[in-house]
Amino acid sequence: MTCHNCKIDCHRIGFQNGFQRYRCKQCRKSYSDIPLKPLDNLRVPFEKAVQIVHLLVEGVGVRATARLASVNCHTVLNVLETVGQKCARLLDQKVRNISFPNVQVDELFAFVGCKERNVERTNLSVRLFNRRFTRLTLGYSKKLANLKHSVALFIAHFNFCRKHSTIAQTPAQSCGLADHQWSIEELLKSEI
Repeated sequence: MTCHNCKIDCHRIGFQNGFQRYRCKQCRKSYSDIPLKPLDNLRVPFEKAVQIVHLLVEGVGVRATARLASVNCHTVLNVLETVGQKCARLLDQKVRNISFPNVQVDELFAFVGCKERNVERTNLSVRLFNRRFTRLTLGYSKKLANLKHSVALFIAHFNFCRKHSTIAQTPAQSCGLADHQWSIEELLKSEI
């Protein structure tokens, strides 16, 4: 391992919390060799986070997801926030300069807060896989940020992970953004 400041090789000085520690020979700063986590600093096991995302993208509500995955509601919201931010960065980075002959948009709204304010959003299929957009629903987002994370997750999953029967591949494949259908694991581990 090399020092982040001096760019000089470091020597091993032991372990801390199961991670190898290093010390710079020149500046004497110490570092841990902590592997990168695909989901930032979430303390949820990766397999449990994948299960939570599977349930969320299939339209299961936050409380039902918490019950089915045997986790707290706050854990589901933390996973949604982390994955939603990651998906928003992925979409912002990958979906650029793409032209389409037609764009179809359906009027859609969701409630934020206490079912009194409307937020305009995208397509009809969102209603099928995102509980917040289902007509005459009890599901709504308490915070606008949660709605944004949910929409980013839905759009990334819809375009990179879900194969569409009309084109026999994902929309990302048909536009050349991906060379294969991504699994949810690949979506969560994607480097941005």
